[in-house]
Amino acid sequence: MLALFIVSGAGVVLLGVLDWDGFIVPSWVRVVIGLPLGLVGNVLALWAIVALGIAPTSGGEGAFVFRGPYRYSRNPQYVGFILALVGWALITNSAFVLIVSLAGIIPLLLVPFTEESWLLERHGTAYMEYKRTVPRFIAFKK
Repeated sequence: MLALFIVSGAGVVLLGVLDWDGFIVPSWVRVVIGLPLGLVGNVLALWAIVALGIAPTSGGEGAFVFRGPYRYSRNPQYVGFILALVGWALITNSAFVLIVSLAGIIPLLLVPFTEESWLLERHGTAYMEYKRTVPRFIAFKK
């Protein structure tokens, strides 16, 4: 999934540069909403990649991780990618980037459902407890 995101992310960046400012997003929205979303999304995704490790992020075997951003979300990389895509779509003010980003967000919302059975098979009771206490996408502990 990481390799696919890198390739498609590069394409979205290039598309945004080529179609810069071709839509209807006001300048203040680009700066006040788009920029923070993009920054937070990228930082969250990178933090999650570091916490999980490159091999497991790329689909390889790894230890079960429930530290760092994984305390708040079972899928912090996907949450970060989604925020980054929305932020970039707003920053570039491009209808094309918005459409491509929305198309890219759909798999990021669906993939966790397929990964859960694999994680349950590999990590058993530990994953069941984790799944019970940590939301699929995001929540803040009280």
